[in-house]
Amino acid sequence: MSGPRCGKNNEAMHKSKAELEREISACVSDFLLTQLGESARSVTTSLAADTATVRATNCLSPGERLLVRDEQGWRLFQEFKNQQFEKVKANLQKRLEQITASKVLNIVSVLEQNGIRFELVTLNRNFDN
Repeated sequence: MSGPRCGKNNEAMHKSKAELEREISACVSDFLLTQLGESARSVTTSLAADTATVRATNCLSPGERLLVRDEQGWRLFQEFKNQQFEKVKANLQKRLEQITASKVLNIVSVLEQNGIRFELVTLNRNFDN
């Protein structure tokens, strides 16, 4: 994952919170597409204290939306997506560390049945100071 939207950012310490939020959103959007095959309609990020909350909408393809309609299909799909994310999570962690000039302590990823994906990223830097 080396697209221009996820490039290194050595000046992260001097960027505004809004600039970092835009860069994180672009990076996660690129990650979702290139690593998970998810073409999110929109991706928004909110930085608060040491946490980045990323919300991506419309992450399911038409076929996936049909699959997750019933509980068995949803469980199967959810298991697959969780394993897929775990295999490529280190790529996202590396890019977020470059953008934020912070260490990523944890990433929790949740994909909802309605196609909304949340990434909750805990960093070792407080962005409110």
